[in-house]
Parts: sequence; C-alpha cells; structure tokens
Amino acid sequence: MLGRMVGHAVEQRIGTSKLVDSFRDAYDYIIVGAGAAGNVLANRLSENDQVTVLLLEAGGDDVKKPSIHIPASAAELQQTEFDYGYKSVPQKRACRGLNDKQVFYPRGKGLGGSGSINYMSYTRGSRHDFNLWSELGCTGWSYKEVLPYFIKSEDNTNSEYIKSGYHGKDGPMKISDFKKTPLVQAFLDAGLHLGYKMIDINGAEQLGFSNQQGMLHKGMRWSTAHGYLRPAMARANLDVAINSRVNQLLFDQKQVVGVEINKDQDQQYKVKANREVILSAGAIESPKILMLSGIGPKEQLERFNIPVRADLPVGENFQDHPMCIIEYKVDRPLSVSMDHAYYQTPASKEYQQYMFFVDDPRGTPPPEGAIAFFRTRLATDKYLYPDVLLQMSTSLVGGIFRKLWNVRGEVFESLYSSEEDNRPSIYMTSYLLHPESHGTITLASSDPSDKPVINPNFLDNPHDVTVLVEGIKLQLQLQNTETFRNIGVAPRRGSLAGCRESELYSDDHLETLVRHQTLTGHHASGTCRMGAPGDGKAVVDPELRVQGIQGLRIVDASVMPEIPSGNTSAPTVMIAEKAADIIRGINTISHIQLPDDARGVDSEVKASL
Repeated sequence: MLGRMVGHAVEQRIGTSKLVDSFRDAYDYIIVGAGAAGNVLANRLSENDQVTVLLLEAGGDDVKKPSIHIPASAAELQQTEFDYGYKSVPQKRACRGLNDKQVFYPRGKGLGGSGSINYMSYTRGSRHDFNLWSELGCTGWSYKEVLPYFIKSEDNTNSEYIKSGYHGKDGPMKISDFKKTPLVQAFLDAGLHLGYKMIDINGAEQLGFSNQQGMLHKGMRWSTAHGYLRPAMARANLDVAINSRVNQLLFDQKQVVGVEINKDQDQQYKVKANREVILSAGAIESPKILMLSGIGPKEQLERFNIPVRADLPVGENFQDHPMCIIEYKVDRPLSVSMDHAYYQTPASKEYQQYMFFVDDPRGTPPPEGAIAFFRTRLATDKYLYPDVLLQMSTSLVGGIFRKLWNVRGEVFESLYSSEEDNRPSIYMTSYLLHPESHGTITLASSDPSDKPVINPNFLDNPHDVTVLVEGIKLQLQLQNTETFRNIGVAPRRGSLAGCRESELYSDDHLETLVRHQTLTGHHASGTCRMGAPGDGKAVVDPELRVQGIQGLRIVDASVMPEIPSGNTSAPTVMIAEKAADIIRGINTISHIQLPDDARGVDSEVKASL
C-alpha cells in the first residue's frame, strides 16, 4: 500500500541469497540498483555493522537463470526478462541498416546488472582518461589516485601480470585470461607482423595487442553479484530486495529523505533513508529517476508538469562507443569452441548444452578472444589515449546479427544470402573510443513505468565516421597478413546497399558500411557528469554528491565526465570502491604500493599508425 511503513523485514532464502519481501521503517543507506556499482557499495557500506543498508533491484534474482559463461552466449539473455530491452530513437546519420534506424540497447535487469548479460571483457581504460578527468575539475580522480582502487578490486589469476605491480590478487573480482586458441594466436601474430607490441593492456601502457582477460572464475561468469553481493548477504544489517523499482525520490525541502518503491508490480512503499540515498541504477535509469523526482533540465520537467527541485543537465553528455563488426570466414576450424560447438545449429540440444549450462560432461568451455588498442593518424595530440579498439572472437556466420542488432532483412540477405548458415566464423569489432558526437537521455512521460527516450546521436560529427572507417581499415590490414591468409580468413564479399563488387572495401564502401551497421558498444555513460562544484555542465561534484541537493549521491557510469578508452564495467567497479571510501570517510588503499611509472602524469609512449 502507498505510504505504508513496514516493520521488520521478512527474509526469503534462494540458494545462498537472503532477499526481503518487505522493509524496515528506515535504513541509514538506500542503494538503488544491484549492478556493477550498487553491489560494491552494498558490500563495503555494510562492513560497518553499526549501519543498516537496503539494496533495491528492479529486476529478479540471477540464480534463476542459466549460468552463462562464454561471451557469445550473453546473447541468450538479451531481450529477455533479464534485460531492460531498450532501443534508441531513429538515428539521423547512423544505423541505416537497422530496422527503423534504431539500435537495441541491452541493459541488465537483475542482481549483477549488465555484468550478468555482458561480454565480460576486463579493460580499465588509459591512464590519460583519468588524468583528463582530473583536468576537468574532478579532483581526486587522476590515474595515480584511482589505480589503487582497480588493484584493490582484483583477484587476477595471471601471475606475470601480478608481478608488474599493476594488478591485485586479493580482491573480490575474479579476473582470468580468455583461452588462447590458435585463432586468438593468429590475431596476435598478425599484430606482431604489423609491428605492434604484445602487452598487458591494463598495465603500464595500453597501445598494442593482448590476449583478452575477463571477469571469469574457472570459465564461469563472475559479476559483482558473485564477487561483492553474495558474500555480504548473510550480514544482518544488509537487506536486498528484488523486483523493486524506484518510482521517485522523497524530499524534505532540498534534502532527500527516502524513496518510493513499486515492488512486485502492485505494491507501493515509502522507505526512509537516515543518511543517504545512492543512485547506482546506471547511465540510463539513474537520470530517469532523477528527472522523475524533479532534478533535471527545467524545460523538460515542466513539459511533464514535474515540480523542479534542481535545474541540472541530467541526461545530457550521453556517451557510448559506437562500433562496427565484420565477420570473417574461416576455411578450417582452429579453436576449441569451433571444434565442439560451432558445427551444431543454435537450436540443437548439443549446442545449447555446451554453450549455456555448466553440467556439460565435457567440462566448462573457456571463452576465447583477443584485443588491441591503437592511435590512428587521426588521434588527437592533446590527449594520448587510444582512439580505436579492436576485439576478436568466434561466431557462427550471420548469427551475431540476427537477434542482437536489429538488422534489416534485406541488409542481412545482402551479406549472408550466398553463405552456408552456421559455418565457423570469426568476427572483429572496431570501436570508436572517443566520439565527438554526444547524445541525451530524456523522459517519455512522467509515468515511472515508461522507458526513457534514448538518443546516442551516433556519427552526428563527421570526424567520428572517419575514425571508425580507420578502425575497419585496421581489421583489413590484419586480415591481409600472411598469418591470417594461411588459415583462410577472409571477409565476406556480399554486397551492401547496392555496392558493386569492384567498390567493396573502398573508402566510400567503408563509410557506407559504418553508417549502415552502426551498433552500440554497450558502454552508456556520462549522463550525470562529475565536475567541480559550480560547473554548469556537471550534475555531481567530485565526491559524487548531486549539486544543490542534500543526502543524494550518484555512483555508477553516469558520473564519468568523459568515456574511458575501453569497456566501462571495470571503471564502474573502481568508481564504487572509491565512493565507498568517500562516503565512510576512510582510506582503504594506503597500503597499496604503485609501480614507479604509474605515479607520473603522462608516461605512456605515444604510438600511431
């Protein structure tokens, strides 16, 4: 019932989980969202048994879904109950090969958040990303100040990486190498052939090639629900509630005093926060909750008759990594996954058992993949971070496009009509790491059940197209090496948008390809930007407090002032670890000794094509 204050929480046990069906009158901290950041905060804040913590999750319990353990199988959870199922508005200058020019935006809904449905890649970003944050007024967020929190969070299984001093071995997050199969080795050898170095991309430098690491434990997905939340759920001072959507924040003047919750679709409660409410719902949902509560751009709030409590640029500065994928035929299978699974059709019992469940008699198959970071000829000299990322993994021909990317039927047929379905394939993905085009998250209405309006504004700036084309050219350079030719790797020769065979992979064709197959890198960020107090472009200050509002912080990828050079999961965990120290007023990383070359500002060597 609306407004009802329920007494003591009722516990429900699912496996090792402790969930609650109702709420205490009040908690010291209320955390909204059990994703990468919220689970970290729930663990760290509840370490103090003198405070009470409530963690709210709009989705369900991840123990009820299959144990998904390889990157490609994340597709099976997207567009299900474990996915918010967002899609963008039609794009003006991108996504032309997608139905209605709309790109799907998978976001995890359930314990673990997007970490329960993503591709598990572990990349931190460049040291120059975080030094830029500091330059933009985010005091305390330079590389040497955030690196200890990356190290603190890690339990890395690569002993050579541990020796470098850039990695941890005692943290909650299990970080493991992907399987180095012959196809992965071919990708790495092709990089060596072109003159690039083999490096630890999360170590002293980022420019070069590397076998991929992921958030994995013995081949299994390892989200923050596993690493942080479940070990803390036995604590009496931590309550976790699933199927609990936050409709809006509750106020006393300019002070946030609690939240209004819609639980199990038909029950509404108001729960008080004695100290703080912390939004960790992600770069799409956090701005939505703020705007529904009267914190956001004045004109937008007034359009929906929402009383304005703070006129702030919420939902602006939306950043993502647009990407473009090319699939490559492989004449002969060279990987464990291909030998066993990729000759099966996706509907077959053997394929489903092998790809998605842990009780496979052959054992848990390891994921495979490799990664490389580049500075192209178009990279800015002002900031020395990379501008293009390439990732390689295995696939079924056409399989990755059919369900995940909303590709128009005629475009799909132009690419795959002459190919045998389900044959072995690899795909390489080019990511634009620092797009000039930024988008927005806005409200569709004042109804909390309505999805927000997502406009990434992909490729609005012509510079973004040119850089992404350079990323495709990097793929083709690798494909043309003797290493890849020897194993019969070749891109598909099907036409696209009426392109003649003679024009395939010309500059004009590559621009057509990029504008047609523009996809999200799943790295939504920046919509509640962090900045110096008084910065008119910022929503939160460097201590992640919402400007002009008391008792409210935001701790998730939405606070990133500029998107990092890589996947956003690891930086989000770092942000939450640092936020937990800020909130508690303690320092938990003073004992971590950094390598000498990590203490400088710009020690990474510039490298270009």
